[in-house]
Amino acid sequence: MPLVELFRSHLASLCLPPGRALVAVSGGPDSVALLDLLVESREVHGLDLIVAHVDHGIHPNSAQVAEQVEALAASYGLPFETVRLGLDPGTNETSARVARYAWLEEVRARQGAGAIFTAHHADDQVETVLMRVLGGSGPAGLAGMRAVRGHLVRPLLSITRAELTVHLEERGLPSWVDPANSDPRHVRSWIRTELLPVLRQRVPKIDANFQQLSRQAARDRAAWDAIL
Repeated sequence: MPLVELFRSHLASLCLPPGRALVAVSGGPDSVALLDLLVESREVHGLDLIVAHVDHGIHPNSAQVAEQVEALAASYGLPFETVRLGLDPGTNETSARVARYAWLEEVRARQGAGAIFTAHHADDQVETVLMRVLGGSGPAGLAGMRAVRGHLVRPLLSITRAELTVHLEERGLPSWVDPANSDPRHVRSWIRTELLPVLRQRVPKIDANFQQLSRQAARDRAAWDAIL
C-alpha cells in the first residue's frame, strides 16, 4: 500500500474531531514528511492546520531552519507560529522538550486547536521502549507512546523512518538534520546510533520484537485501566 494511503487509513481510525490542529515541525525529515502527509490527507481529517516551529536557539543555524519551515508552511498556504527560546547550548534533552511542549500547549490553547500533531514514528517507539527497559520501567511504561494522548496525536507510529525518508525523496522536499540526533551524549541518540545497530546485528528482528512488546504492554495497560 502506498505510504499516503497507509497514513490516511491510520489517520481515519483515530476519529479526530474537526477544527484547528497544530503540526509541530522542527524542519527535520520526520516532521516535514508528517506535514506533507497531513496536507495530502485533508479530505480525510478535514482539519485546519497550523504549522508550529520551536527555535530552541541552541544550534547556530536554528534561525535559518525557522525560515525554511516558514517558507514550507507558506508553500502549503498554512498559517505559521514560531518562537525562539534562546536556550543555553548545554541544555539537556529533557529541559528542551519541556520548554518545547509548554510553548506548543500555549499556542494550542490560544488558537483554540484540538490537537498537536507530532512526528514520532515506529523507530522512535522502539527507541522509547528500549530506553524504558533500560530504566527499569513497568508494564505501563513498556507500552511506549500512544497514538493519541490528551491533545497530542502521533499518527506515524506505524511508519518507519526509512519509509518517511523515501517519501521525502519522492516529493523532493528539503529538510534539516539536527546534529544532536546523532550525539551519543544524549541517551536516546546513543540508543539510536550505537546500541540498536549492535542489537540488530545479533537479533535481526529486534525492532519487531520491541513493537510486539509495546503492543502487549498496551493491551495489559488497557485491561487494567478498564478493571480499575
